[in-house]
Amino acid sequence: MENYNSLGSYTRSTVKIGVRQHVRSRKGLNLAARLAEWKQAGKIVIWILPVLLILNVLCSSAISSMDHSITEMSVATRFLETENVELLAEKAILGSELSVKNLAAEKLGLAEVKRGQVGVFNRQFGTFDYR
Repeated sequence: MENYNSLGSYTRSTVKIGVRQHVRSRKGLNLAARLAEWKQAGKIVIWILPVLLILNVLCSSAISSMDHSITEMSVATRFLETENVELLAEKAILGSELSVKNLAAEKLGLAEVKRGQVGVFNRQFGTFDYR
């Protein structure tokens, strides 16, 4: 039993390297084992890489078709907005008072009432009153 009465920490002056530590250090230099690991990784990459490339092509074509669809929709939207503005202008023109009077005169033969043109029958006296 050893007693240390110093206030500082105790550290070994030399590091003991046993047989197991030497074997571990040689294991890192084993080239055949490393090549086997790389072969397995290579096989995985050879199978996964084409799948990833195919997925990339599919995703890019889907994105391209979506961009094309969005472009078509924006063109259709602009066309419909223009047509909507034209229809609103036509509605405003046709709904104006002057236009309605002209259409009533042309198609139905109606005319605006003038003073003294409309007669109202008075039942009490049995005569017409023109206003």
